[in-house]
Amino acid sequence: MNSVTLCISANTHRDQLVRWCIQVHSILEEPNIFYPGFDRWYYGIFVPGVMSGSRGFIISLSHGTIAGIVLWKRDRSENKICRIEVIAGHRHHGLGKQLFEKSFDILETTKPVITIAEERIDMYRRLIAYYAFEVTDICPNYYRNNSKEYVFNGDLNVRKKMND
Repeated sequence: MNSVTLCISANTHRDQLVRWCIQVHSILEEPNIFYPGFDRWYYGIFVPGVMSGSRGFIISLSHGTIAGIVLWKRDRSENKICRIEVIAGHRHHGLGKQLFEKSFDILETTKPVITIAEERIDMYRRLIAYYAFEVTDICPNYYRNNSKEYVFNGDLNVRKKMND
C-alpha cells in the first residue's frame, strides 16, 4: 500500500491549512447525525484551534486520497482525540491502530480522552480493548436526546456542549 501520514497543525502553511480543513470536513461520514452542531463546532472552535496550535489533524493518505483522519486537542485541560475515522474501503487493514499510535505520540499519552456515540461503539470495540481504554463515564443525552456518549480515559468536564 502506498501510504503517507501527515500531521497538520499551526506549523503548516496557512493556505495548505485552509485547504486541508475544508477537504477533511467534506469527507467525514455523517458528523451532524451523531453530533448535532458539528459544523458550527468544526469551523467555530476546531479550525481556530488548529490555527492557534491547540488542535490539529492527522491525515493518512493512500494513493493520494484520504484514508483516515484524527482530529485532536492538546492543551493544559486535556489531551483528547476529538474524532478518529477510517474511511470506508480502508477499514480492517490496521489503519485505525496506526492513527491511534500517531495520536499517542502527538498527545504524549497512551490514554487520551475519547468519546464514542453508542451507535458506533461496536465499530471501535477491538481498538478500545487492544489499548485497554477504560470507560470512565456514560453520558445520556449529552450530544443527542435518547443517545448515550461513552467516555474513555477521562471526563467530559460537563460544560458547554461541543466546546471540546
